[in-house]
Amino acid sequence: PYVPWGARVLDVGCGTGAHGARLAVRRGAHVIGVDRIARRPYDVAWDIACWPWPFPAQTFDVVLMLDVLEHVVPRDAVLREAYRVLTPDGVLLLAVPNRDTRWRRQLRAASLFAYADPDHKIEYVADEVHAELARAGFRVVGALAPTVYDTPWAGLLDALGAVCLPLYRRIATWKHAYARAHPEESTGFRVVARRAA
Repeated sequence: PYVPWGARVLDVGCGTGAHGARLAVRRGAHVIGVDRIARRPYDVAWDIACWPWPFPAQTFDVVLMLDVLEHVVPRDAVLREAYRVLTPDGVLLLAVPNRDTRWRRQLRAASLFAYADPDHKIEYVADEVHAELARAGFRVVGALAPTVYDTPWAGLLDALGAVCLPLYRRIATWKHAYARAHPEESTGFRVVARRAA
């Protein structure tokens, strides 16, 4: 709902390009995907930690950064570049991991590695997401939306689902519903932010 029809979208850290392709089909979006490797003709290969980004100011209506920010060291600079390339009424759609679930706290208490991915430079709590976006000139629109329930049994649940697709759908539905009911136990947050000024 945050992507207007025909929007100009910058998909930062596009990976396989699945999100951008879906927006192109469902919302008529004009998508440019950026990643370290160009996979499609409309992708740009470049490291997002280099700036300025190779786009003029106020070029895009939407910037997607889904599961990207936690992999970057100069996050403030990256967010300032996202701010720069967004139109004044543009929107930043962001997904970041939550480091403060009960399972992550148990891992830390046992002195075990508690990040969801060894390449993560940071994982967040809600206040930190708000503060980091505010420093770059963004304001969060609404509450941070939870993603999926963080459980030590995730691998087992996914393996069960691989055996039986209907079972996997039921498990996935339950994990999403549990995260909505208990957002503090979600693996991460989906964030909608707009330029504050």
